[in-house]
Amino acid sequence: MAPKNDPYDDDQESTRLFSVPDEGSLQVTPNLPSVIPIMRRFNESRTARAELYQEARQADDVVKHAARERATSRDEADLRRDNYSTAQAKEPSRRSPRYIMLALALVAALIEIIPANFAAQAGGGGRTTSDFITAILWLGLIAGEGFLAWASLRSSRRLRRLATWGMATYILALTFLRYEYLVTTGWAAVSAAIGAALLGFVTSIVLVAGYKALRAAQSAVVHKAKRLWRAAEREDEARLRELTETCYQRDRLVDAYISLISPYLMQVVAAMPEGRQESAMSSLEGAVRAHLSAGGQR
Repeated sequence: MAPKNDPYDDDQESTRLFSVPDEGSLQVTPNLPSVIPIMRRFNESRTARAELYQEARQADDVVKHAARERATSRDEADLRRDNYSTAQAKEPSRRSPRYIMLALALVAALIEIIPANFAAQAGGGGRTTSDFITAILWLGLIAGEGFLAWASLRSSRRLRRLATWGMATYILALTFLRYEYLVTTGWAAVSAAIGAALLGFVTSIVLVAGYKALRAAQSAVVHKAKRLWRAAEREDEARLRELTETCYQRDRLVDAYISLISPYLMQVVAAMPEGRQESAMSSLEGAVRAHLSAGGQR
């Protein structure tokens, strides 16, 4: 005879498979028989039941693997976070995003291109020559910003003074060249001096703004530590999503298995006092769920 597919239509078979123990055979703790023999006999009675049980166990193995992977990724993320916190603690004044501050310093330096071109044209020469000198002067300004920021992090006062006086001399030289350019273009001496002084003031503001941006930017070491931490966090989030999905698939199979075995578990608790049957049924179903969900719950 072909095996039956409905687990609810054979009370005689369920009674044969799951004989109700008398009260003397029940364990004192937890006052219930083990669910392992019950599940074994239940699985042996139908091929479909055994297949569902195997699928649930395999899904639980996947959950265990995903849980281990997630634990590893969480540990890695915590380690990267500690490394970033340690690196940042060594440079508490440099917390601004590195690339944003570098972009701000570059934008500030771009303002100086036209004034630098005025200084470049003071010596005469053709368009190509003036453009080349403009590029040199502009790159010198950017280098000055970086040199000031680098020197400010050093412990040598002499080095910091050298950087400060060097950039002050650079600005004065640019101011003089701009004055010469304005005079050669027909400006009066006083007007040219005022104009050159204003352009020198703009250069000073640009230099200070670029220096402040570079000074506040995170160092390469801190930025790398932060980047690795964020990458580890993204990996951990992906592992967590994977774990959640595998738990969902496993729990779906476990719920289906419990829905099939519940009528037979009711046969086990039928001989118990009526006041204890509900709690005993919940305990048996919980034991089945715990057996099939050894990899952990969501």
